[in-house]
Amino acid sequence: IANMNKLTINILRTNFKHVISSKNYIKLKINNLNRLLCTKKDETINNNTKESKDIKYFDYDSYDDYQEPKTAGEAVALYSQILFNIFLIGVGMTGVGVLVYFLWPVRYNPYQLFNETFEAIRQREEIIAITGEGSKAFGRDYGANTEGRRNQIDSRQFNEHNTNRTRIRFNIQGPKGKVMVWAEVTDKMQKGEFVFLICQDRRTGKVITIYDNRDKLQDEYEASDSNSSSGSIFSKILGVSR
Repeated sequence: IANMNKLTINILRTNFKHVISSKNYIKLKINNLNRLLCTKKDETINNNTKESKDIKYFDYDSYDDYQEPKTAGEAVALYSQILFNIFLIGVGMTGVGVLVYFLWPVRYNPYQLFNETFEAIRQREEIIAITGEGSKAFGRDYGANTEGRRNQIDSRQFNEHNTNRTRIRFNIQGPKGKVMVWAEVTDKMQKGEFVFLICQDRRTGKVITIYDNRDKLQDEYEASDSNSSSGSIFSKILGVSR
């Protein structure tokens, strides 16, 4: 019995040692696994940091990089740049508007009317007799060949008799002499129609009237105005509103 007890104790001791060894082995494996996970985590953090740095260096989308100015000097510089950009946009839009006004092919435009009037009279015999062949037209006469200033056409736009009107004045010069030209149109006239088109020999002062419809237009306006007034009075007598 004593021998059996000793044998049992030895077996238990051996099994206990095996259990302790297995427990230590499991702890070792767990520690190794934790070290491996920490290493992977550190590698992931390092890779993310490297990618963020790469994004910082290669960020082509600058719209999200805006930062509010932190000092008064930075604020002044920022808002000054904004105002300057707005000023440039305004100047650009104004320039486009001016180009459209002067280059748009509308008869009411002074420069368009200038070209049309010159083409209408340059081949007339009375004009060729004064200027000669090969005449050219220009705006204001400064007494010198300053092309930039001579391109300025004297013009006036106004409203008369319920019509918008454009009146211009320019010069025609040829090898024999000069002619000054006055022309006026309304916004209701077709091409080739004028309120008046009058020329004057700059040397002799002789006036050449090509068209003059001022009296005719005045009579038409007075007649229409008289009809409107008569109709209005007649309506008032009958008690009918127009």
